Amino acid sequence: MSIQPDALHRAGTPSVSPCSSVSRRCTLLLPALALSLSALFAASAHADQASDILKKMEGVYSGAKTFVGSVTVKQSGKTKEGKPASVTRTQQISYKSPNLIRVQMTMSATGAAAKAGNQNAMIVSDGKTLYRYSSTQKQYSKSPAPPAIPLNQLFGIALPSGSTPGASLLSPTNVMGHQAYVVQIKQQVPQPPPSMSAADKAKYDAYVKQMKPVQVVIDKKDYHLLQIRQSMGTNTAVVEFGPHTVNGAVADSAFKFSPPAGSKEITMPQPPPGGGAMPGNPGGVPRRP
Repeated sequence: MSIQPDALHRAGTPSVSPCSSVSRRCTLLLPALALSLSALFAASAHADQASDILKKMEGVYSGAKTFVGSVTVKQSGKTKEGKPASVTRTQQISYKSPNLIRVQMTMSATGAAAKAGNQNAMIVSDGKTLYRYSSTQKQYSKSPAPPAIPLNQLFGIALPSGSTPGASLLSPTNVMGHQAYVVQIKQQVPQPPPSMSAADKAKYDAYVKQMKPVQVVIDKKDYHLLQIRQSMGTNTAVVEFGPHTVNGAVADSAFKFSPPAGSKEITMPQPPPGGGAMPGNPGGVPRRP
């Protein structure tokens, strides 16, 4: 609320205004100062709002007891040799806390990445045993199920959190009919060590210049993730979250695994302590030793 000059007089405030001798200059400066402060406060509010939105999104998945939905990762660009390549990986995920999972993965590649071929795999945990099955190779392996499997681990990507630095709010958008927030995150890059050679520092600087901010698209209605976009030079990666249900009813029977006819059980090498591929990661697909 603003106080008018006549109110100041009634309160006993001296009638001489600080701008009395330079009224024209004050008339110009005060609005400019007000606009400057307004922009400063608006920028701060946007930063707070971006952080709040990320916190609410983070809470949806970190607090999820169940999840059913799909995640598709599309990568495209060029190899070091300049050859075009693309890889698309889709995961159909069913999850029930603390350690029941079913992840059906399909992967296709084109261009220079086509030699990897199309892959189909499944990872299932019934709470006691973790199964990894490759339909391409018709092989599966078994190992003890971890006591707890975080949902975020199944997405195959690291999700931003409310404490992620460098977040700001962009103009809203519409994705697949959903009104959505767009949070931009400027990637934090460590300073190179002082011992780095001039040639290596030039390469490092050129690498950093290609990095562009990450954009996280979040549904305004329920704070569900819709997209995560990232690019570096001519290479791009888009993570698309299909329609998904959080904390809905999921029967334990959805997490049973029966080896398909004609498949062969293989013994996987034991990973080092703290090592090994995570469930949901293509590296967890069994391959012939």
